[in-house]
Amino acid sequence: VQSAFLYCLSKCGFDTNTDIIVGTFEKIKQKTEVFDRLTSTFIVGALCKTKRWKESIEIMNINKSLGSLNYNHLDDIIEAALYYNDKKTAWSLLPDIRHLDSQLNDKTYRTLMNVAKAEGKQELLFEFLHKAKTLQLIPSETIALELKDWFERLVLHVISFGLFLI
Repeated sequence: VQSAFLYCLSKCGFDTNTDIIVGTFEKIKQKTEVFDRLTSTFIVGALCKTKRWKESIEIMNINKSLGSLNYNHLDDIIEAALYYNDKKTAWSLLPDIRHLDSQLNDKTYRTLMNVAKAEGKQELLFEFLHKAKTLQLIPSETIALELKDWFERLVLHVISFGLFLI
């Protein structure tokens, strides 16, 4: 029941239910340190919405050692790392996505675009896309169109301020 509650909380925004998430996680942790795949997915998803998101890496590593690395763990942790400005962690997990023969979730791309827009860190997006291309992580058609629009707006913005250098 508690893990299902965490699942619901994991669908909320970042830093919105931190005390509830952490309290519920602590109660579950008192009962066991090893979680089944579904419970760990819910815990990781919820923890990744808090400043204690790095604790989810330990849970992911336990599951990885048990042979049950979950794509959702990676996607949630990468998204949290981007949101909390830890690109080193985000980049380090990209090869694991590829190892699972999977692709990144659209919400991870959107988080990256939102962070880049909000903080004026276009280079973060460029670096991410280069790493994704190297690992053959292909965005969905929807994300590809959003990226195209984003880059077109960026170019127009740069040209309008006379910052375009050729």
